[in-house]
Amino acid sequence: MFLVALEPISDPALLLPTIGLAATSAVRGDLETAARLLGASDAIEEEIGEKIQGYAARVFGETEAPVRDRLDEPQIGAAYAAGRPMSQADAVAYALATVTERAPL
Repeated sequence: MFLVALEPISDPALLLPTIGLAATSAVRGDLETAARLLGASDAIEEEIGEKIQGYAARVFGETEAPVRDRLDEPQIGAAYAAGRPMSQADAVAYALATVTERAPL
Protein backbone atom coordinates (compact mmCIF):
# COMPACT_ATOMS: atom_id res chain seq x y z
CA MET A 1 0.00 0.00 0.00
CA PHE A 2 2.80 2.45 0.81
CA LEU A 3 4.53 1.83 -2.51
CA VAL A 4 1.34 2.71 -4.36
CA ALA A 5 1.13 5.94 -2.38
CA LEU A 6 4.53 7.02 -3.71
CA GLU A 7 3.00 7.55 -7.15
CA PRO A 8 0.86 10.63 -7.91
CA ILE A 9 -2.69 9.91 -6.82
CA SER A 10 -6.19 10.92 -7.75
CA ASP A 11 -8.07 8.50 -5.49
CA PRO A 12 -8.65 9.81 -1.95
CA ALA A 13 -8.46 6.26 -0.57
CA LEU A 14 -4.76 6.29 -1.35
CA LEU A 15 -4.35 9.10 1.18
CA LEU A 16 -5.04 6.56 3.92
CA PRO A 17 -1.38 5.72 4.59
CA THR A 18 -0.40 9.35 5.22
CA ILE A 19 -3.54 10.24 7.16
CA GLY A 20 -3.35 6.97 9.08
CA LEU A 21 0.23 7.63 10.12
CA ALA A 22 -0.74 11.19 11.11
CA ALA A 23 -3.49 9.75 13.29
CA THR A 24 -1.09 7.19 14.77
CA SER A 25 1.38 9.95 15.60
CA ALA A 26 -1.38 12.01 17.23
CA VAL A 27 -2.51 9.10 19.40
CA ARG A 28 1.10 8.49 20.47
CA GLY A 29 1.40 12.14 21.51
CA ASP A 30 3.76 13.18 18.71
CA LEU A 31 1.72 16.20 17.71
CA GLU A 32 4.42 17.85 15.60
CA THR A 33 4.77 14.79 13.35
CA ALA A 34 1.00 14.48 13.20
CA ALA A 35 0.67 18.15 12.27
CA ARG A 36 3.28 17.88 9.49
CA LEU A 37 1.52 14.83 8.03
CA LEU A 38 -1.88 16.51 8.34
CA GLY A 39 -0.54 19.51 6.47
CA ALA A 40 0.68 17.24 3.68
CA SER A 41 -2.59 15.29 3.64
CA ASP A 42 -4.71 18.44 3.52
CA ALA A 43 -2.65 19.81 0.62
CA ILE A 44 -2.94 16.52 -1.27
CA GLU A 45 -6.70 16.44 -0.71
CA GLU A 46 -6.93 19.98 -2.09
CA GLU A 47 -4.75 19.01 -5.06
CA ILE A 48 -6.92 16.06 -6.06
CA GLY A 49 -10.16 17.85 -5.22
CA GLU A 50 -11.61 15.06 -3.09
CA LYS A 51 -11.71 14.06 0.54
CA ILE A 52 -11.88 10.75 2.34
CA GLN A 53 -15.49 9.92 3.12
CA GLY A 54 -17.54 7.77 5.46
CA TYR A 55 -16.18 5.82 8.39
CA ALA A 56 -12.52 6.65 7.68
CA ALA A 57 -13.29 10.39 7.66
CA ARG A 58 -15.05 10.13 11.04
CA VAL A 59 -12.32 8.06 12.68
CA PHE A 60 -9.48 10.21 11.38
CA GLY A 61 -11.41 13.37 12.25
CA GLU A 62 -11.74 12.30 15.87
CA THR A 63 -8.10 11.26 16.07
CA GLU A 64 -6.82 14.45 14.42
CA ALA A 65 -8.95 16.81 16.52
CA PRO A 66 -6.34 17.35 19.28
CA VAL A 67 -3.80 18.38 16.65
CA ARG A 68 -6.16 20.61 14.69
CA ASP A 69 -7.28 22.27 17.93
CA ARG A 70 -3.67 23.29 18.61
CA LEU A 71 -2.68 24.62 15.17
CA ASP A 72 -2.49 28.11 16.66
CA GLU A 73 0.44 27.01 18.85
CA PRO A 74 3.73 28.03 17.19
CA GLN A 75 5.40 24.59 17.01
CA ILE A 76 2.27 22.75 15.88
CA GLY A 77 1.35 25.46 13.36
CA ALA A 78 4.89 25.52 11.98
CA ALA A 79 4.91 21.73 11.57
CA TYR A 80 1.55 21.86 9.76
CA ALA A 81 2.85 24.62 7.45
CA ALA A 82 6.02 22.61 6.77
CA GLY A 83 3.92 19.64 5.68
CA ARG A 84 1.79 21.52 3.16
CA PRO A 85 4.42 21.83 0.41
CA MET A 86 5.59 18.21 0.75
CA SER A 87 5.14 16.05 -2.32
CA GLN A 88 3.15 12.88 -1.94
CA ALA A 89 6.33 10.81 -2.08
CA ASP A 90 8.06 13.02 0.49
CA ALA A 91 5.07 12.82 2.85
CA VAL A 92 5.00 9.03 2.73
CA ALA A 93 8.79 8.77 3.10
CA TYR A 94 8.70 11.16 6.08
CA ALA A 95 5.83 9.22 7.66
CA LEU A 96 7.57 5.88 7.26
CA ALA A 97 10.91 7.18 8.54
CA THR A 98 9.33 8.91 11.53
CA VAL A 99 7.06 6.06 12.56
CA THR A 100 9.81 3.48 12.06
CA GLU A 101 12.22 5.60 14.11
CA ARG A 102 9.78 5.80 17.02
CA ALA A 103 8.29 2.31 16.83
CA PRO A 104 8.82 0.18 19.93
CA LEU A 105 11.14 -2.77 19.53
